[in-house]
Amino acid sequence: MKYNCGIYKIENINTGKYYIGQSSDLYMRKIIHFRSLENNKSFNQYFQRAYNKYGKNSFIFSVLLYCEPFELTRYEQFFVDNGKREFLYNIRECVNSNKGIIRSIETKNKLSNSHKGEKNFLFGKHRSDETKEKISKSHIGKKHKKESKEKISKNHADVSGPKNPNFKKSMSKEQKDKISEALKKYHSAKDKEK
Repeated sequence: MKYNCGIYKIENINTGKYYIGQSSDLYMRKIIHFRSLENNKSFNQYFQRAYNKYGKNSFIFSVLLYCEPFELTRYEQFFVDNGKREFLYNIRECVNSNKGIIRSIETKNKLSNSHKGEKNFLFGKHRSDETKEKISKSHIGKKHKKESKEKISKNHADVSGPKNPNFKKSMSKEQKDKISEALKKYHSAKDKEK
């Protein structure tokens, strides 16, 4: 076993809040963490703000568990799941996904711009009619499973019913005509026949 691989915690001794992480090189991870915090460049804004407020001497790095590299994510998830959410600096609920992350407008714009124009991997490429036909045929007759429908319904629950800004509001004939006219522009005569 490599005894420099495992799960660590960086705790704020003033508030009791802490950050849980994993690394295959704990010594280097500690150095990188504190260097990015000192330079005000931590990827975790909540952690960075706390560090700026309380200072370096308020944070203690400790190893919670040594393990094999393939066990890192499982053990990190265990410690995140079993910690009190209000005491965690961790942004992600699931340690190997971006679920739970709320990106700033600036970050969203940077991500968007990084995929526009020539930067996009599909830039200048066009699908042949044959490819389009194959894609179209591959979707014919496909139906969502019951579990998928439930997930979709759950994801839309926050904007359905009374929570929807248009709940119990009816459109005027003018609005309906505008929408109808706008949709007509995107359907070719061939599509309308279908």
